[in-house]
Order: sequence, then C-alpha cells, then structure tokens
Amino acid sequence: ISTLGDGIGFGDLIQNTAQPGPAADSTRGVYCGGMLQSGNTNVIQYVTIASTGDAVDFGDLTDNKTRFGVCSSETRGLYGGGGPAETDKTNTITFVTLASTGNTVDFGDRIVASNNVAATSNATRGVFIGGGGPSSTVNTIDFVTISTTGNATDFGDNVTTIEHTSACSDSHGGLS
Repeated sequence: ISTLGDGIGFGDLIQNTAQPGPAADSTRGVYCGGMLQSGNTNVIQYVTIASTGDAVDFGDLTDNKTRFGVCSSETRGLYGGGGPAETDKTNTITFVTLASTGNTVDFGDRIVASNNVAATSNATRGVFIGGGGPSSTVNTIDFVTISTTGNATDFGDNVTTIEHTSACSDSHGGLS
C-alpha cells in the first residue's frame, strides 16, 4: 500500500466467487459467501495478511445470502441485508469474530429488508446504506454498535435511493 507498482500473486481463495463480503482486522482478511456459477456459497475463508498463501476455511454463513453490506472493527465482521438470490431481500445482520474461526452468529436486524447494500464502519459503529432489488430501491441509512448485538437504529436517509454502490470511511464519517 505504501508504494506504487503492479500487483503480485498472494494466493488463491478456496472458491472462486463473485462478490464475496470482505472484512478485515490487522491480522486477517476474511471473505464471506459470494456467488458461484451454480449459485451462492456459504463458505467463509480467510488469509493471513502478513504472509502470502492460499485461503483457509473459516466457517460457514448460517444464512446463505449474497449482495449484503459488510463492515468491521478490529474484533468483528458484520454482514447486513442481502438475500439468497437476486430478487430476495433480508433484514438480517450476522457476524463473525475475526480472531477465531467459526460460523456467523445472529447480531440483529436492519430496519429495512434489502440487498445490494453498501456499508462502512469505524472501530465503534457499523453503518448500512441503501439497497434494493429488482422492484424497489431504498434510501435508508441505519447503524449498529459493533461491540454489542441488537437491532439497527435509524440514522437518517440518503438524498437519493441507491443500490450496487460502495462506501468508505476515514473513521470520522462515511461516504457512499
């Protein structure tokens, strides 16, 4: 990251998936779910950031979904919204503890069911933004406190309805 240059090989994922949900702490990069040519996968896999090598099995998504928003702290990776197919929408939020392996665990619910969700976070708060599906798109923004569990709280509304977008943060605020 600190220098310019071409990318070099790091390793291979267990499954070559489209749109896996990435979460990370300073030690691990965790890739959750995604789409295969034959459908979704519930595989969670990880790499150790300080070394190169292939991904290793982490666990499984307990709610086989894709198109969810991902946010993380140094402790947890959260997966909000999404659905098992392009037309399905859920409001579920699940999480993994990044330092250990295992399946996702129920965290709570978003205030709206949607897929194609954007998310951003800092060390304390995870924010889920927008989402939608084939027939409707939402402008909802909701948030959770990452270190606890529970349902999301309304944060406000985005100025437009959005889906298939991304979000970023400098740990002071998020942009989508």
